[in-house]
Amino acid sequence: MSTSIAKIENELEKIIADSLKLYAYLYDLSYNNPNELDYVPIYEQFLEDPRSDIKAVAIKALLFSLKLRDERYRILALQYLEDRDEDEDLRTTCASSIAQAYFNTKDRELLRVLYDIFNDDDDDYLKGACFNAMLGIIGITSTEIFNRNNGIALQSSEINMGEFSKELNLILALIKD
Repeated sequence: MSTSIAKIENELEKIIADSLKLYAYLYDLSYNNPNELDYVPIYEQFLEDPRSDIKAVAIKALLFSLKLRDERYRILALQYLEDRDEDEDLRTTCASSIAQAYFNTKDRELLRVLYDIFNDDDDDYLKGACFNAMLGIIGITSTEIFNRNNGIALQSSEINMGEFSKELNLILALIKD
């Protein structure tokens, strides 16, 4: 049974200043209630929080857990993802969350952004997240990525690129326009 909104709001008031407690609370709330749409306003209030970890958990709840394809969330996630001054963990969370919400959509705009970051950014973890996100957007599951790569690929340097040449060609064809 889900917790009432009033009870959640009351708890949030007590911990709002403590970033670690707030992050843990929001993370647990979304993890333990992955389909609870009544909690959307709870997460939305933190989308533009000045703390990057709080923004990340809100993005993750809305896009990754709930898989909501809302233009507001998409715009913010892309804004954070493309901003090189943002925290790398927030940017990585945005990439993986976008992939979940837009799984198998072959969304050209998202693929373009992810591809550009994959090619241009210096952070190996972010590049890995963008590559995995591109694969998700074209319909490749994380299990398939793991199996074909012979292991987890958190960093771009861990990706067996030869194993994904067909998918990379598809991505390039989709973003060509």
